[in-house]
Amino acid sequence: MVVFSFEPDENLNEPSDFRKAVPATPKNQTAPKPAFTLPELDLSHIASPNRTGLPLVRRHPNYSTQNKQARESRKLDELYTATSARSDSSLSKQLAEERLISNEFVVQQRKVNERKIKEIARLEEAFWTAQEERIWKIITDGINADRERAEVQRRKDEEERRIKEELRRKKEEEERKKKEEEERKKKEEEQKRREEEERKKIEEKEKEEKKKKEEQERRERAQKEEQDKKAAQEKKEADLRNQLMASQAEKKAQGKDAQIDLQREVANRAFGNQAKVKKSSPLAGPPDDGDDLSLDSLSTAVPDDAPLPPEPDLSAKIPAVPAGLIAKPAKKEPVHVAPQAIDEAKAEKDYYTKLIAYIKTEIVGAVAKDKPLQKRCSEIRRKVKPKLGQITNSHTQIRKIIGELKLLLEEVQEAGPDLAYRYVLNAFSKAVVDQAETETIVSPTSAFPLGTLCIYLMSQHPLLRDLLIARFVKKCPYVIGYTCPINTEEGRIRMGYKRVDDKWEDETQYCERMGGIMMVWAAMTGMGNATQSVQPYPMIHSWTFAARIMNTPVDQLTNAHYTVAAAWWDLNAQRFLAAYGMQSQKMLTLMWDKWTAAASEKRYPAAARLRLLGETWRDTGNLGIARPMEQ
Repeated sequence: MVVFSFEPDENLNEPSDFRKAVPATPKNQTAPKPAFTLPELDLSHIASPNRTGLPLVRRHPNYSTQNKQARESRKLDELYTATSARSDSSLSKQLAEERLISNEFVVQQRKVNERKIKEIARLEEAFWTAQEERIWKIITDGINADRERAEVQRRKDEEERRIKEELRRKKEEEERKKKEEEERKKKEEEQKRREEEERKKIEEKEKEEKKKKEEQERRERAQKEEQDKKAAQEKKEADLRNQLMASQAEKKAQGKDAQIDLQREVANRAFGNQAKVKKSSPLAGPPDDGDDLSLDSLSTAVPDDAPLPPEPDLSAKIPAVPAGLIAKPAKKEPVHVAPQAIDEAKAEKDYYTKLIAYIKTEIVGAVAKDKPLQKRCSEIRRKVKPKLGQITNSHTQIRKIIGELKLLLEEVQEAGPDLAYRYVLNAFSKAVVDQAETETIVSPTSAFPLGTLCIYLMSQHPLLRDLLIARFVKKCPYVIGYTCPINTEEGRIRMGYKRVDDKWEDETQYCERMGGIMMVWAAMTGMGNATQSVQPYPMIHSWTFAARIMNTPVDQLTNAHYTVAAAWWDLNAQRFLAAYGMQSQKMLTLMWDKWTAAASEKRYPAAARLRLLGETWRDTGNLGIARPMEQ
C-alpha cells in the first residue's frame, strides 16, 4: 500500500486520470527520489515445482491479482477526490509535484519489474532448458540402454539361431549318413539277394544238366538192353533157321535144286539181318550235335586212307597271344600267369601316367598362365561338353554332332596356337570319359554312338588317340589289362579308385564306373575289323585286353575284373567273334568257363554274371548286345 506525506488540496479540480497531465521527465534528467518505496519481489518460488512438475509462481501478499498500474491509478483518484475541496494553491502545487514523482517512480518501478520479470523468464528458461537436457539425457540414456539390451538380445538370438542351425545341420548330416548307410545296406542286401538268386539259378541249371545227363545215360542203357534183346532174338531165330534148314536138307537130300534154293534163302536172310545191325550202329554216320566226339569213334568211322579236309588259314587274323593264355588243362587248374603280358601292361600304364603328367604341366598348366588364351579355351570347352550329351543312336544325330565337333576342332587348329588345339583335344577326352562313367551305366547302348564319334575324330585328328586313351587308362586301367595290388593307397590310386568324404568309394560304385568306361572303350575297338589298317584303334586291343586280364594272378582277381570283362562281352563279343573266328571262340569259351571257375571260391557276382552270359551263348547262340542302329 502506497502512503503519501502531504495533505490534499481542496481547490484542485483535475480530472481523475491526472497522470495524463503530468509531463514526463526528460531523458537527460534524473528523477527525484520518491518519498515511498515498494517492497522487493520474492523470487524463491521459481525453483519450487508443484505436483504437476511445473514451477508455482507465487505473488507477494501486499499485491492483488489486478494490474499494478490500475491499482495505483485508483489510489490517486481517491486521494484527488478527498482533496478536491481544498483550494490552497500550495497544496495543489505539492500535489502536482507528488503526482509527477509518483508517475516517474511508477515508470522506474515498472522497468525494474520488467527486468525482474525478464530475469525470472531467463531463470525459468534456464531451468526448463536444464530440465529438458536432463530429460533428453534420461531419454537418450534409456534409448541407448534399450539399444544395448536389444543388441545383446539380438546377439543372443543370433547365437541361439546359430546353435539351432548347427544342431539342425548335424541332425540332417546324421540323417543323411543314416540314410546312406541304410541305402548301402539295402544295396548290399539286394546284391546278396541277386547273388543268391544267381547261385540258385546256377544250381538249378547244374541240376538240370545232371538230370539230362542221367536221362541220356538211362536212354543209352535202355537202347543197349534193347539191342541185346534184339541180338538174343536174332540168335534164337538163327538157331531155329538152322534147325529148319537141317530138317529140310534131310527131307530134300534127293533134290539138288531144292537144296540150292534153301541155301540161297538162308543166305538172303542172314544178309538182311547184318544190314539191320549195321544201320542201327552209331558209327554208320556223323554223330548228333549232342554227342561227344572222341578219337576212337573218328578213327573207326573214317577210313585210314580217306583224305582230311584242309585246315582254314587264320594266321592273317590271329594276333600274337601271350604264352600260357590258351591252355587246356585236363583238370580244373588256375590260369597260369604270363610274366611277359604283365610287364607289357605295366610299361604301357607307366607311359600313359607320364603322358597325364605332361598334359597337366605342359598343356593345362601352360594355358592357365596365359589368361586371354585360358578364357578362349574355356569358352570352346563349354561348347564341346554339351555336344556329348546330345548324341543318340540316330544316324542323323550322330552325323550332326560329328559335323559340329569337326568344324569346331578345325577352327581351333587353324586359328592356333597349337597349345589351344591340344587343350581342346584334352578337354574332349575328359568329357568322353566322364560321359562314359555316368551315362552308359544307365543305358549301355549309348556307348555305341559315343564310340563311333571317338573313332571318327581320332581318324581326323591323330593326336587325339593318345590323349583319349590316356584318360581311359587313368580312370580304368583295366582297358590295357593292367592290375596291381590295392592293399595300399598308391595301389588304389593307380587302379582308379575315388575318394568320397575322405573315404574310398565302395566296391559297388567302383565296379559300376569301371563297367561304364569299359563299355565305351569296347565299342571303340569294335568299330571296324581286325585287318582294317585305317581304323585308329582296331580290334587287336580287345584281344590284348582279354589275354592280359585272364593272365592276372588269381590272388589279385576282384569283382571289378569280372565286371569289366562282362561289360566288354556285352559290347564287343559279337564283333570279336566275327573278327577272329575259331580262335576268338576258344578265347570266349576260356573266359566264361575256366577263368570264372578259377575264382569260384570267392563267389564274385560279376563272375556269376559272366558265366551266365557264356552259358546263354552256348545254349542259345545269343552273344552280347546288338547295336540299335544295326537292328
